[in-house]
Amino acid sequence: MADKAQAGEFNIQEELRNLPDKPGVYLHHNKEGEIIYIGKARNLKNRVSQYFQTGRDRSVKIRMMVSHIAYFEYILTETENDALLLENRLIKKYMPRYNTLLKDGKTYPYIKLTVGEEFPRLIKVRNVHKDKHKYYGPYPHEMIVNEIIDLLNAAYRLRTCNRKFPEDIGKKRACLNYHIARCDAPCEGRISAEEYAEKTAQVRKYLDGNSSEILQFLKTKMEEAASRMEYERAGEWKELLLAAKRIKTELSRRKDWKILEQNEEKIRGEEMQTKGAVEELSDLLGIPYAGRMESYDISNTSGSESVGSMVVYVNGRPKKSDYRKFRIKTVEGPDDYASMAEVLRRRLTHEGDSSFDCLPDLILIDGGKGQVHSVQEVVEELAEKGNYKLKKIPICGMVKDDHHRTRGIFYRDEEYLMDRSQEAFKLVTRIQDETHRFAIEYHRKLHAKGQIHSVLDDIEGIGPKRRNALIRQFRSLDKVKAASVEDLCRVPGMNKKAAQNIIDFFMQGA
Repeated sequence: MADKAQAGEFNIQEELRNLPDKPGVYLHHNKEGEIIYIGKARNLKNRVSQYFQTGRDRSVKIRMMVSHIAYFEYILTETENDALLLENRLIKKYMPRYNTLLKDGKTYPYIKLTVGEEFPRLIKVRNVHKDKHKYYGPYPHEMIVNEIIDLLNAAYRLRTCNRKFPEDIGKKRACLNYHIARCDAPCEGRISAEEYAEKTAQVRKYLDGNSSEILQFLKTKMEEAASRMEYERAGEWKELLLAAKRIKTELSRRKDWKILEQNEEKIRGEEMQTKGAVEELSDLLGIPYAGRMESYDISNTSGSESVGSMVVYVNGRPKKSDYRKFRIKTVEGPDDYASMAEVLRRRLTHEGDSSFDCLPDLILIDGGKGQVHSVQEVVEELAEKGNYKLKKIPICGMVKDDHHRTRGIFYRDEEYLMDRSQEAFKLVTRIQDETHRFAIEYHRKLHAKGQIHSVLDDIEGIGPKRRNALIRQFRSLDKVKAASVEDLCRVPGMNKKAAQNIIDFFMQGA
């Protein structure tokens, strides 16, 4: 849906009709892509539609929030309780400006298993910390947490005291829990750490969603007590068995949470690859946030006609509705610098395209110093004619290494080498590859129609496959002319005879 919004294709009324009649969480975004409100719903279609109904009596805050909604997204959940939990987690993660509830620190309960202690305990907590203990949750309400802790403490006789082990062993007598068979008294050394660890392992399995072993354990204990005619004790085990079955459904939903977590991770990863990458790039260049980036490339088959491509990225995502193709009109031969200058002049003078009224926050050129300078000259020329806003647009070159891979950014007569692990580097690479792809695609389309003739087509032994391989390898006719036989033989599908034919052809032309 975000792609639709950035492509100008998000129709709110149409998307409302497509909403499911199911529970889930909805996320409202503004035109910059920022999450401004997160809510939950028993029925997504009904709840989200209410925001856009005319004539409803709304608070000032709601009216203001609705006026900023550019598009919305949603995540389906199995139940309304699941939606409640997911809403809470997302609000705390993104802190949307129009969410006022749940910002006061209130949160849903977790179960903490103190595995960092020699004899672990189960504790109900409100917050998860990065420590050596194990946390389970969140759970929709305290009652479920209390029942789970009571069940596991009773079944496996875990300690509930605050004593420190092993230093407190033997210092005090066992508490009441030992005498009523609710604890194995590690404080008196009546159970070893190894034996206790076996019980803890069973607890962890249960909290991870595997309830079959505890159910069998409780059933066996109940039957053993009954066979000894200890009916009161058998009744206690039966109550625990019933409790375990009662909360089994709640714990089984933990499997579903692994999925609402994968969704969250996906959202977080996409934001890092898009808006986060734009922020990194903007910070690297020392410019304001480059929400709209336009990238340009020139393509030719080393022949008589060249084409230009323009791709647009908004908030780090491609906006394909704004892509443009240019057939070079004023430049003879494969002159990339002059061709790039023509493309930018036509784009910046709004030649026959009203969508060009929106100026970019950053211009990216496929190339280095020469290409950047040719564009800068055009911008300065147009600025002198009255369009002073153009002077504020940063112009960068996307530089490639000897293997035709993205290496860095050329800006203000300086090359910025980039860490390949940075999201900014990955974004620039994606933009450069997309710009080149779009240009090549257009050029091939024209060539397929017989509208472009390449000089390389006139060389004996150079067919379409070898010609295209030469184009990909060298990018310009001048570079092909300057190549040695050894350089040419490195081109996929090229042999020494064909390479020598190329050398001979251009030597005759000289």
